[in-house]
Amino acid sequence: MDVLPLESPASLAGLLASREAPGPLPARTVLVPSERHAHALRRALARTAPPLLAGTRFVGARNAAEEVLRAAAGVPFTPGEDALRASRVRALLQEDLPLERLDLSLLREPGWDAAVAHALGELEGAGLGSGDLPRDEPLLRDLALLLDRAAAAAGTSLGSARVYLEAAARLSRDPSLWPFDGPSFALATGEETVALARFLSAVPGRTLLLAPAQAATPRLVARVRALHGEAA
Repeated sequence: MDVLPLESPASLAGLLASREAPGPLPARTVLVPSERHAHALRRALARTAPPLLAGTRFVGARNAAEEVLRAAAGVPFTPGEDALRASRVRALLQEDLPLERLDLSLLREPGWDAAVAHALGELEGAGLGSGDLPRDEPLLRDLALLLDRAAAAAGTSLGSARVYLEAAARLSRDPSLWPFDGPSFALATGEETVALARFLSAVPGRTLLLAPAQAATPRLVARVRALHGEAA
């Protein structure tokens, strides 16, 4: 794994040029967290190295992960579960769930569906499924049950975390599923979820462009180390 510091958008041109892109029409791919990041980097390339802009594609990390799943045979899925999760949880909480610690009548009160949906999303973003939670605490058993039931209700509808994790697992087994030619770069800020970091790590031959979103406090350094390794 290569790691390069992206000190400013203007430094992107030099970093891209440091990785050879063979062929008559050189192509490079930069994975970005959002369109805002893509826009800033496009503007920087247009100002500093217009020829590089023509051969550089900026792709949202989630879009890239979805393309990996589409390239994998036998993976039916529909993206967008994040927007549906709260309503699914609301319906789930109307069932007679065998919860041990959580108060089902309280969870049926307005607002708790969104809170539960957010909590389940945080667990999935941390790379945790129901089987990863210890079963020696009633609360953790309740959360595992809710994760299982929510996943069953969603079926093939996947939220961002599950898209990242599924794509990472498949890329790790078969790097040829990566759909983009030429060198691949991934912009990291230290704010990635574990699920996203696993996907970025699985991209074959990728170079991590590290641009911390905040000052390098000990806490941020520890988080970046945990997400992206000692080199980062």
